Amino acid sequence: MSSNPTKPPFLFVLEQLVADWRQVVLPPYWLGDRRDPEYLQRIKEVGGKYLWLRNANLQGVNLSGANLRKADLSSANLSSANLREADLSDATLYCIDLEDASLVSAKLCDAKMQGAILHKTDLSGADLSGANLDRAEPNKAYLRGVNLHGASLFAADLRGADLREADLHGADLFGADLKAANLNNSDLCGAVLELADLNQVSLVGAKVDNTRFGEGEGLSDERKEDLKQRGAIFGWDAFCEENKPKHRFSRVVFNVLY
Repeated sequence: MSSNPTKPPFLFVLEQLVADWRQVVLPPYWLGDRRDPEYLQRIKEVGGKYLWLRNANLQGVNLSGANLRKADLSSANLSSANLREADLSDATLYCIDLEDASLVSAKLCDAKMQGAILHKTDLSGADLSGANLDRAEPNKAYLRGVNLHGASLFAADLRGADLREADLHGADLFGADLKAANLNNSDLCGAVLELADLNQVSLVGAKVDNTRFGEGEGLSDERKEDLKQRGAIFGWDAFCEENKPKHRFSRVVFNVLY
């Protein structure tokens, strides 16, 4: 491989791999704390497939609009990073640190986000459909208008969360703590909320057709009747065998952004 003294060696390795495109691997010892604009541009140009950025320190970087689809960013530090409109679909994001990061309108569908740190992360308008958020910690994350269609949020701590206009169609919220959460105008059709704590939850304008509430813990009889009229399912009917979701016993922590 030819060399050029004006560029870091790893850029040539990356360029050769991009030309071949069978594999793009960036070991963490090449990454360090780089903020070089040319280096960041390479990440954007390469695309995510086979991109390996485990343990990379990319705190505060601008990767807005980057193609990180199927990338492996496990344990990477992207706190305070700009990932607006980035594509992280089907990415492996185990234990990634996204504290204070902006993922507005980002694509995270089918992302593997177990153990992700999402404190104060702005996920407004993001697509998290089908994502696995087991053991994630999105404390004070902003979730208004987020797409969580079919996502796993088993035993999630969503106390006081702002989920207005969120798409939770078919989501698994079994045992979630939704105390004082704002679900106004959200889509909960087909979602599972059995054993969820619904004390002081707001469901004004929410779509609840075929939503399974179990015994509706925290809901008054009057509210249960209203939800039934809107298509919700309560009682043992909600626990029939065909309605039982396959749960992963884990915990997710969400709180509202102040």
